[in-house]
Amino acid sequence: MKNLKLLLYRFYSSFAFRILIGAYVIAIVAGVRIYILEREQEPLVVANIVVASPSPMTTVEPTTIPTPTPILTPTPTPIPAPSLIPKPKPVVPTNNFLPGSGYTRQKVSTSRGEFVISMVIAPGARVVIETAGDSDCSDNCPTKSLAEHVAASGGFAGINGSYFCPPDYPKCQGKVNTFDTLAVNGRTKAVLNRANNVYSTVPLVAAYGSRLSFYDQTVQWGADTSSGGGLANYPRLLRDGAVATTEENGKGTRGFIASREDTTVIGHVYSASFADTAEVLKTLGLQNAMNLDGGGSTALWYGGYKAGPGRSLPTAIVLVK
Repeated sequence: MKNLKLLLYRFYSSFAFRILIGAYVIAIVAGVRIYILEREQEPLVVANIVVASPSPMTTVEPTTIPTPTPILTPTPTPIPAPSLIPKPKPVVPTNNFLPGSGYTRQKVSTSRGEFVISMVIAPGARVVIETAGDSDCSDNCPTKSLAEHVAASGGFAGINGSYFCPPDYPKCQGKVNTFDTLAVNGRTKAVLNRANNVYSTVPLVAAYGSRLSFYDQTVQWGADTSSGGGLANYPRLLRDGAVATTEENGKGTRGFIASREDTTVIGHVYSASFADTAEVLKTLGLQNAMNLDGGGSTALWYGGYKAGPGRSLPTAIVLVK
């Protein structure tokens, strides 16, 4: 037994034993490394879940997110406002006969064409010539609206009077609202432009109660202050039922004063020349007539304005009951 122990001691202490132990250790280490390498190549199974060995990571290029296309909000189509149906213009009746009295607007058919006329027919009415001033004037002369002229005489109807120089005419600067023809105020008896003999040859109408007297020239009448007044203007349109002028002077709104016996008619003919107006009044059976101002001065009153009011006026003709 002692010999066996001695033998083992000598063996363990020998160089050969040391080599054997070293080889054994090297084999174990090599086996462990081989085992580890093999295990690295095998999938790892944990609770039946296979975890693959990590593959080399591939560099993934970032995906460019496209800019979203803006959503266009449709512009709402405007709903058109309901169109207003224009009121039809009143039909002007064609009538070649003069009504008995009152205001009328009618179309008259003549040999020169058809013309619209607005007029006041006043049988038995008294006629008064009105003026805004009572003396001659050379510039910035007094004027009144037609309504004021009518009210001054207490009338029921009226019309603009003679030609004058309105403020809106450049050539009238320095003589605004002047008129050169004779005028006698039937209410105040004032005589205007008596000395202006240059215009003594133009026609004139004079009022005597419900009767009118027409003259081819102012000088034929003079200035009778016992009358209802007198007003000169041009041209004369009718003379005893016949056309008294062939003058045209373009187309426009023509004022007039006319008569048949004791009936006075005042009014306007539209889009007419002097000769057209004369033909219209003749067709209606009137006997005598004289032209009055028109255009921008057009004004006709019969319980209110039927035309105008137009410009402010230095003269007017008023009908009084």
